Amino acid sequence: MDNKLYKILRKKNYTSRECEYGTQRYSSLNFNIMSKSRLNTLRVCAEMDIKWLRDQSYVGTKAYQGIAYFWGCRYKHSLRDCTNTSRRLVHDLFLKEGLELYGETRKHDVIMDYVFDHDYAIHPY
Repeated sequence: MDNKLYKILRKKNYTSRECEYGTQRYSSLNFNIMSKSRLNTLRVCAEMDIKWLRDQSYVGTKAYQGIAYFWGCRYKHSLRDCTNTSRRLVHDLFLKEGLELYGETRKHDVIMDYVFDHDYAIHPY
């Protein structure tokens, strides 16, 4: 593959599959005429895409990093806008309590209240 971004990612020891995933969004760009700073910006974005891809496989395990989605519709606004640390905390507490990650029960609400200081029982959405 004659793609500068792909080559940069391969040098950082990402797998071929991950590099293809990271560069697919930018496949229509001509990297030969691109500035170094623009290419660096795209590299950072591609690396975040790769980290998100990796984190998808970690959902439901202790290796979860707080990047990929794991929640149900009821909690999406709180969990989309929070930090990776808060997402990891909620994820780990759901697992510790033996709850389904996509569930929306009263136990889920209690954990969300604990982490975010919301009252989902009074304001369900």
